[in-house]
Amino acid sequence: MYLLLIVSDSANKSNGFFVKNAVFWEAVVSLMLSMLGFDQIPKKGKNMPYYSWSGITLQGSMIRGSAFAVSQEALQERLFTRNIALIRCKQQRNIYVLPISDEQKVELFEQLGLLLAAGIHLVQALLLVCQQLSDVRMATIVEHLANLVRQGHQLHVAMAQYPRIFSDEMIHMMQVGAQAGNLPLALAALSEHVRAQQQFKKRLRTALIVPAVTALFFLIIFVVTLFALVPRYAELFTSMGKPLPWLTQILFSTYQVLSGGYAVTLLSLAALMLLGAMYASRTPATKRWFDGVILRVPWIGPLVQDIAMLQLFRSLALLQQGGMSVVPAMEIAVCAIDNTVLRADLMQVIVEVRAGHPLSTALQGVLSERREAILLITIGEESGTLPLMVKKIAALYDERVLKKLRHYTLLVQPICMIVLGVLVALLIVAVYMPLFDLADLV
Repeated sequence: MYLLLIVSDSANKSNGFFVKNAVFWEAVVSLMLSMLGFDQIPKKGKNMPYYSWSGITLQGSMIRGSAFAVSQEALQERLFTRNIALIRCKQQRNIYVLPISDEQKVELFEQLGLLLAAGIHLVQALLLVCQQLSDVRMATIVEHLANLVRQGHQLHVAMAQYPRIFSDEMIHMMQVGAQAGNLPLALAALSEHVRAQQQFKKRLRTALIVPAVTALFFLIIFVVTLFALVPRYAELFTSMGKPLPWLTQILFSTYQVLSGGYAVTLLSLAALMLLGAMYASRTPATKRWFDGVILRVPWIGPLVQDIAMLQLFRSLALLQQGGMSVVPAMEIAVCAIDNTVLRADLMQVIVEVRAGHPLSTALQGVLSERREAILLITIGEESGTLPLMVKKIAALYDERVLKKLRHYTLLVQPICMIVLGVLVALLIVAVYMPLFDLADLV
């Protein structure tokens, strides 16, 4: 059963502050639920609408329910197959649901790839997969994809109508598979990639359980200390005419800010700064600057570059396996790179290859620290086995990325515990320093 949090429309019918600021509070609720991991299904968006309905069975009894459906007509057809005649339905507004899991996406890609490899037509394969999926929302979406493909749309174009379910990388891989004429291979590679991401997220969540519980208890102890002990210390030291220790003074200043009515102001400023940062991140100039900064961050920058190269060579291998030449294949494969700085460098590589330079020479600036990749490309160009060498490079980057992700996951828990340990130590020192000063006075 899906978790649904439906924002009532009754508040919009009342008078007062909430009506005048309904848009503001709706934006705040949307931001909070998005940060908690919920997806919103808007009234007129590209995601699956959600309907509450009532109907009548063949026996004449009334029945009510709710379901995801592409449209009212699709909902009526689905209920008709269950011998239910639809009487009325209403689309719900502002519904928040847990996002579709990666397991469902892997299940879709694997089953669809197997059916296509067996020679089944794409539309029929989508309809067969639709009957096997355990998530009703995903099954309804796949049914809609089948209808769009039947109408003449390509699969990646149909998937693009659900940007919150299928990422740009997934859509691009389907486009590459269509261009190469090998959708089963693209689906197999995509399912492996999504499964690797899913395993990484699971390991990361497991590693963060202990630090998260420890951080929660630290927060509780910090709040109790801040509001129960620090004011008493301040009152005692003020009566003696002695200043508080500097660390305890910081806690007391924090207490004054939070208890003096400034908490709402600070939270409002933080929310405005967050919204401003989110808006600024969408501008090309800000994204280009941020992408450049990310590449210079130790550990993170090399990982981002390896992931980008993995996407590039995986797409390039599929396209060349389909018989496409290097330059057109590079132009399509570069679209999978999300980092604008790396994408600009790779576009320059395409210009050099088009001018007649070998691919191994043009990539030396981008892959300066990956000599083995340059060597494999050189061997492929000289021996005429460039598609095979590019596939080996993709496997090489895949192994390197998984290895780095495993190492970073192992480092997350001790780093979080060290940070929490330092914070606990500072809190203990801030609490006990006034006691030492009182002992000196006695």
